[in-house]
Amino acid sequence: MKSRFSPLFLIIILIGTCAMWAQSTTEKDVLAELFKTGRTAYATLFDDAFLKQVSELKIREIVQLYMSKLGAYKSAIGSSGSYDLLFEKGKASCRIALTPAGRINTLWLGTWTLLDDNPEKLKTELLKVEGEVSVCITKNGKTVFAIAADKNLAVGSTFKLYVLKALNRRISGGKAKWSDTTALRNEYFSLPSGMLQDWPSGSPVTLHTLAVLMISRSDNTAADHLLSYLGRDTVEAVAPEGMKPFLFTNEMFKLKSVSGEDKCKAYISADLKTKRKILEQLKSIPVNESNFSTNPVLVKEIEWFASTRELCAVIFELKDLPVLSINPGLVKKTSWHIAGYKGGSEPGVLNYTHVLQKNVKSPIYAISATINNSEKNVDPSFTELVSRLIGLIERDGL
Repeated sequence: MKSRFSPLFLIIILIGTCAMWAQSTTEKDVLAELFKTGRTAYATLFDDAFLKQVSELKIREIVQLYMSKLGAYKSAIGSSGSYDLLFEKGKASCRIALTPAGRINTLWLGTWTLLDDNPEKLKTELLKVEGEVSVCITKNGKTVFAIAADKNLAVGSTFKLYVLKALNRRISGGKAKWSDTTALRNEYFSLPSGMLQDWPSGSPVTLHTLAVLMISRSDNTAADHLLSYLGRDTVEAVAPEGMKPFLFTNEMFKLKSVSGEDKCKAYISADLKTKRKILEQLKSIPVNESNFSTNPVLVKEIEWFASTRELCAVIFELKDLPVLSINPGLVKKTSWHIAGYKGGSEPGVLNYTHVLQKNVKSPIYAISATINNSEKNVDPSFTELVSRLIGLIERDGL
């Protein structure tokens, strides 16, 4: 089981395992065959190893889904395995690799955008999605699109932007350097997502490494170590009121686990001062990954809460930090001059927050979109709609 805070990036539809090989013209020819109108057989286009992982029936379903949404296939723009697929009604990003025999062994298809989208159409569709939805888009700091943009909702691992903000301010103020080193400590190990939870206690790591893993891999152990290094008070000073007390990820896991049930009930009803005391009492409770539900658990009571307007502001402030662009989220990195991202999720919670600039002379957009559902997992159409909003930004249609 992965962490409730594993960031949800692009929708991975199909994936193989071999390296890119074929020339771009050959890849384009194969893509044209894949989306050829009326085609019913797909097995001859794919390597046998790929077909052992993904059936021809599943491939057919996915191809037909894209064509039903986007219309007839027209062409592919790009090279060396990375493309934008152009259809009659829109486009989708793609990565592909071929065997020496010209058969597909790796295929990845991103979410689509529609050419006829407009702000009002997307607002109408977003308001129909089941759950609580908040969206904010700013253009050079000015709001140009909003749905309940000031509503505090659970945002999962997107809270890590505020840890990064506090760290960046400390470094900018000359009180620390990115190259400064700290050691991993047992009390700040957490559950995945991430990789540091598997490293030995005492391992030396730089602040830069912790920040890179916290943002690009949403590493919970990295976040907890940075929060410990900075101090809870320091991060709270730059974070929204809805994030007080500012939880360590291992504290959140402990509160929501079966073993922490009594503390959890007390925490929910407590005032801020008492909440802080309860968090101190959690240190003796072990974190057990098997104690968690795959359904939403207390997403309105125990989480990190922020408005999408606040999240747009913080990612805009941090836009020049290279660590934000390692994982570009829902966009194709090579299509943007700036493509910064942090997202967050747990059952019933999903947030995407980007800062985007098409080229050096283009306006800088920030977009943050959150959905909460305390009864069931979030509607998957939310990701598609956010991607379509990004399509408007790409066309400067806001």
